[in-house]
Amino acid sequence: MYPLYLYYYSYQLPLLIIFHFLNIFPFSLTQCPPLQSPCRCAPSIHEPIAIICENASTLSDVLTAITEARSVTIAVLHITNTVIPSLPASTFHDFTISRLVLNRCNLNQIDDNAFAGASLDKLVDLDLSDNQLGAIPAT
Repeated sequence: MYPLYLYYYSYQLPLLIIFHFLNIFPFSLTQCPPLQSPCRCAPSIHEPIAIICENASTLSDVLTAITEARSVTIAVLHITNTVIPSLPASTFHDFTISRLVLNRCNLNQIDDNAFAGASLDKLVDLDLSDNQLGAIPAT
């Protein structure tokens, strides 16, 4: 028979190994919030929360569809094929977004304060390709 303390340590060692590997290989526990149509979540390893909104009627419909996402950091918000003639002031002020993509939205005007707000301090990438913009505000 083995001494009692060896049995105790034999159960601890596998647990220590498991916790060690969990720290070496971190994973995201972030889950996508509930969304409404026309938006959906596309989580991936590199982008914990990626929200894609396609073919919405208006920008207001998109903002309503992603209301529940105000409580999380959105790695990517991709809005495409949605008619958004102009982007008003503080449009995304309630959201924390790292990358914002507005493609093929017929966007032709952006308010100088469209990206104002403390939550958008984390915005590091803005993609406005395939729109009708003549100028982009400096701020």
